[in-house]
Order: sequence, then structure tokens, then C-alpha cells
Amino acid sequence: DEALQLTWVQFEERPGLETFKKLNVVSGKLGVWPAQRERALAKVADAIASEAATTSRWKPKPSLPDYSLRVSIALWEEDLDAAWEAAHRGICDRNLLVALADRLESARPEDAISLYRRVVTPIVEQTNNAAYEEAIKLIRKLGGLMKTLNQSRQFGDYLAELRVQFKPKRNFIKLLDDVVRSTANVK
Repeated sequence: DEALQLTWVQFEERPGLETFKKLNVVSGKLGVWPAQRERALAKVADAIASEAATTSRWKPKPSLPDYSLRVSIALWEEDLDAAWEAAHRGICDRNLLVALADRLESARPEDAISLYRRVVTPIVEQTNNAAYEEAIKLIRKLGGLMKTLNQSRQFGDYLAELRVQFKPKRNFIKLLDDVVRSTANVK
């Protein structure tokens, strides 16, 4: 019980995936994980709401809630439905969205496609070559998924939209043109 209380103190001071895992181990050994899990998830929800509502001189308005922690917990628990729901309730770290999309590819390709599309634009907007290459890798994954779903025409339309949207970003457009060429050769 004392170990559980100490673990809770750590979790409440710093709610995160690592402290959640630690709580899982300790409460699992005591056989009280389900109740402790619910309590921990309630604490996570409170922390998310509190952070979003916080204002300061530099952040005068409440912001969209950041569900990154909830998504990371759901991914760790391999609960893709909970991760999907949390990812759509507010903002989320893009690496977590990509990880979720990767896991959804085989069972729910449409959902994976929507997540990849959601992260490509912010990545390209970083305006650096490393970001462009990262975006192109995701675009190629997206293309593969869309091809397996017989959506090659929609993929072509998507590439055209990206070309128009990011026309001033010449280095990105060069990489995008390589994708266009490679998909044209595949048909």
C-alpha cells in the first residue's frame, strides 16, 4: 500500500506515460489495477482540461486541449479505438499521430490515411529539407494505402492539391514531383 501511495504521488506530480506504467506495475502486483487505472485516467483527463484552460500573460486565451498523453497511454495499452478518439478530441503530438496511423494501416486503412493527411501539412510548413523528406515518406505510405484501396485517382488529386498549396516551396515540390513520377510509372 505504501508503494502504491508513493507511486501515486509521483504520478500526480508528473502525470506521464512512464509514471502510468509504474502505477500499472505496482497496482497490478496488488491486484487493484482496474480501479487504479480508472483513477489515473480521470487524473489525466483533469490534467488535460486544466492545461487547456490555463491562461497567462503569453497565453491570454484558453487553448485546444492537448491529448498527447492520453493517446500515448492508449497506444501503450494497444487500445486503438481509445487512441483514435483521443487524437480527435484536441491537438496531439504528430509523432503519436504517425504511430497511431502506422498501427491502423492494416485493420483501418481509411483512418490511417486521414491521420497521415492530417500531419503532412504541418510537417511541410516547417520549411526545411528534413521536414520535406519526412513528409514525402508519409506521402509515399499514403499513396501505397490509397492504391490498395483503389483510390489512385484520389491520390493523384491529393498530390495536385499539395503542389498548389506549397508551390513556393521549391525543394518540397522537387521531392513531390519524384513521387508523381514514380506513381505514374507504377500505373
